[in-house]
Amino acid sequence: MVGRSQSKAKAHRQFLDDLEARQKATVAAYLTEQTKAQEEGWQPAGLHIMANEFNINYRTLGKHVKGGKTKHEWADGISSLNHAEALMLIDFAIGMADWGFPLTHDSMAHYALEIK
Repeated sequence: MVGRSQSKAKAHRQFLDDLEARQKATVAAYLTEQTKAQEEGWQPAGLHIMANEFNINYRTLGKHVKGGKTKHEWADGISSLNHAEALMLIDFAIGMADWGFPLTHDSMAHYALEIK
């Protein structure tokens, strides 16, 4: 089916973007809860409770609260392409695969250098 791989890639990108947004919202809620509890003098909700409320792993929440980066932020720091350029390269590679010409690692690197 033509375009199936492209729709799967878009769905996966949307899932990752939603996950990152949910992680950031959880960190903000956790820090707000901690601040409010400290000001009012009551016991705040812990990592487990907040993580379960937003349906993410408590260790992930703990790492992000301590200043850890999301996978997107980490990858942006080491990538030679910016986010828009990477998406353009991914769309091109998926389109070529749909036409029956999958890209090798070498050709992917070549096209990445052409974009830059």
